[in-house]
Amino acid sequence: MIRTRRPASRNNFIAGQQKADPHKIKVRIMYICICKGITDSAIREAVCQGACRMRDLKTCLGVGTQCGKCACHAKQVLNEVLADLRHIKIISHQPSRLVEAII
Repeated sequence: MIRTRRPASRNNFIAGQQKADPHKIKVRIMYICICKGITDSAIREAVCQGACRMRDLKTCLGVGTQCGKCACHAKQVLNEVLADLRHIKIISHQPSRLVEAII
């Protein structure tokens, strides 16, 4: 009896070892404000450009100015981005042990 071997890619996929191809990763767009058509990435971009309060998002994007149902979700995205930026700032100010070991 001749045994045929499955292709390696199928074996890896079945074993859960399939690696994601960066060229096939899809970007998901999450609409936060349907009335104005504002996505989470638009809010993230506004925060990176200086918006730090809901008032800033209302002024530059118009979030929460129509029905207001998006305000809590917009605030959540705002807080997440601000927390990420604070985390990055804290990490960038701490000297790396690797750098200390090299010096």
